[in-house]
Amino acid sequence: MVSFPLLLVLLSTSSDSNVRRNRTSPWSPAEWKITLNFGRESGGSGVDAVSAGDDNWGASGARLALTVPVCIQAGNTDTQQQRQQRKRQEEGRSIVEDDFLGERCDPLQVLDSASYITMQGTQQVDFATLGAWRLSGSTRRRVGDASTLRIILGLKNTITRNDVVVSAPQKLYLTTNAWRNDEELRMGQSRMKFVQQQYQDAQSALDDQLSHETGDRRLDGTNLLDVAAATIDMASLVKQRDDRWSDVRQAQMTLPYKELSPPGAWPGSDQSLVIQEGIIAVRRKKKGGFFGTEELAVVGRWTASPMEILLEKDDDEDEDEGDDYDYDDDDEEEDDDDETLDDNEYDDEDDESDHENGVYEDPDQRR
Repeated sequence: MVSFPLLLVLLSTSSDSNVRRNRTSPWSPAEWKITLNFGRESGGSGVDAVSAGDDNWGASGARLALTVPVCIQAGNTDTQQQRQQRKRQEEGRSIVEDDFLGERCDPLQVLDSASYITMQGTQQVDFATLGAWRLSGSTRRRVGDASTLRIILGLKNTITRNDVVVSAPQKLYLTTNAWRNDEELRMGQSRMKFVQQQYQDAQSALDDQLSHETGDRRLDGTNLLDVAAATIDMASLVKQRDDRWSDVRQAQMTLPYKELSPPGAWPGSDQSLVIQEGIIAVRRKKKGGFFGTEELAVVGRWTASPMEILLEKDDDEDEDEGDDYDYDDDDEEEDDDDETLDDNEYDDEDDESDHENGVYEDPDQRR
């Protein structure tokens, strides 16, 4: 017997969701939630295209977060004929024609508007219905290296929180690393751990050399030759530390080191995709550049989470409730002996165990 809550879930689940669940094709669409977190990031001014030159942008530390549900699709977003037609009509570049994505990209559909709360109340934020994405790997990939995921969203409303202002209309450029294969991800994590350990060892060796208790006492002596030799050794340790830090920074370009999403379906393969926390950028006029030249300025960070996991969790919970409901009906229809009751209790415990070990459980890759 199907419980009423489960029936509501089944009725509200779209045909697209059924396609995603069955995954009959690696090109089936997949729904994700993208969380945009605007604000100044370390190492960048975060100035957006309109307020270019204002170095106080986001200086207060304010953050503005939006969650945008999207449907990731496969297939060319446009035909060459349609592109040429728009160019002849001088309609300018569309989202899918942006050189940020290269020659080929695929479409995504924004499923709903987003919102955030200010002192004036709830502010609705609309996005262009059509967005675009591209997942590409390096031709010189090593085992564990990530593919690069790029996404463009069209912001239609200006958003503001304190000194964090992103004007509209505006293209948002999302970039991050992603992994298709579980084994590739584990290898990447192992390589990253090794590089980080090498840096920590080099830093520890330098700290020991500088320690007042265990450090090189030649640095405190009066013998100039000993001091010179100790200084050379110290310089060598500093160089080794700096080289290992450079290795870490280089590894961060392709290896996992930030927050990772749960694995979720993504068009293009029957393997799930894991997405690392990435950056949000906008275009602005390049300071000191020639007329019309632009650059990308970082205005925040973003994460993603597959909606399929959330849906499966809700359905599993409802199915457990449905089982309890059926069990009560069975008790009302007939009087079972104690042995039958014990069997039903055992089954309920198994259901709870399955519930705790479901696919929506936080994966091992999360850090």
